[in-house]
Amino acid sequence: MENRNFEYIQCETWRRFFVCIIDYVIMSVILAIPIFLYLHFGGVKVPEPVQDLINSGASQAELMEYLEGHQAVLRELTNSLLMFLVFTLVITAVVYAVYLIIIPSIFKDFQTIGRRLLKIKIVKTSGDPMRPADYLLREFVGNYLINVINYCCVGIPFIINIVLIVTKGRIIADYISDCYFVTTTDAHYYKDDNDEIGGYTDNSYNEQNGNDSDNLNIYGNPYGHSNQDDNHE
Repeated sequence: MENRNFEYIQCETWRRFFVCIIDYVIMSVILAIPIFLYLHFGGVKVPEPVQDLINSGASQAELMEYLEGHQAVLRELTNSLLMFLVFTLVITAVVYAVYLIIIPSIFKDFQTIGRRLLKIKIVKTSGDPMRPADYLLREFVGNYLINVINYCCVGIPFIINIVLIVTKGRIIADYISDCYFVTTTDAHYYKDDNDEIGGYTDNSYNEQNGNDSDNLNIYGNPYGHSNQDDNHE
């Protein structure tokens, strides 16, 4: 008979902070490419009279005065800017979906480049691995829609997330999908005699705390509790 105790290490706040920076820098670079190409090949068409005024060094007041007196030119410029805005919103949504949802769903443990570099992954608070449905709930409802609300509510969700990440190590999206981030440093999968236990073992932690290889802790539950698995014969 075997008796094993399993927990996770919840990742440090600084890891999540740098993961966000890495992932958003990568997404920004990817996003900049189609936007640059759109602008470079004349995606925003400035009417010729307006362009002539700009080239001649006209002031902003002079430009506004000209546009107020030439409604057709103003409509043409407005439509061109609206098309650029729509293009930017669509391409941003596509990059977000591909980088943060589709690609992590293909690879193991739903990791982005930033998560892999900083050695963290997402698990359920129960200790079970994330399922695709859980991950979609987290990213689409917990992040994408919350970001939309963030713009509409003048940053209130952002402030709530800051308070939560500092005090609890989790954000709104984590609570919505019932998950949290754990470290994968010096970790590997462990299987018992009958079936695979979801999680990682960390030998350095077990050595420091006097645990032998037959009674390993997967540690770091956000509330500091361990989850003991049933005995196996």
